Amino acid sequence: MWTIPVSLIPWFSCIGTAIIAIGTVVIAASIVFLRGQLKSAEKDRHSDLLMRFSERWESLWLRQGREAIWKLVQAKQNLSEAIDTYENTNVREMLKLTSVGDFFEDMGFLAKNEYLKPLSVIEALFGPSIEKYYQLYAPYIKKHKAERVYDQFEWLANNIKKKS
Repeated sequence: MWTIPVSLIPWFSCIGTAIIAIGTVVIAASIVFLRGQLKSAEKDRHSDLLMRFSERWESLWLRQGREAIWKLVQAKQNLSEAIDTYENTNVREMLKLTSVGDFFEDMGFLAKNEYLKPLSVIEALFGPSIEKYYQLYAPYIKKHKAERVYDQFEWLANNIKKKS
């Protein structure tokens, strides 16, 4: 049977320690690399979401919604009253008038739950529109507070204002 000479035991111990140390360095480097990859993937996801919101903002449906709201404003009509009226008489028109609020409700939900961030980027791209439309929807939101209508839109508008 083969035995290790006593004089070589310290060398085996050193080699074993070196292997463990090298393994630890490799694992640490891998963790650092993977954290960088995760951050990069997260930025890509946020960028993709923002691009999708930009595309949706320019969609025909939201253009029609913004136009319908603009016509109400030009006619000095109240958005809140129009939505409530059309809810019972003209569902298509009601859906147009709520399309912008729905858009910002979705954005607010994603931002509040940190699926879409940072707020500074949202503000840079949509800040003036968020503030403008929130002012128009505010009476409707207040009137339907108990139903929690546009809670996320309200959160978004309030948090955009905080940053301004």
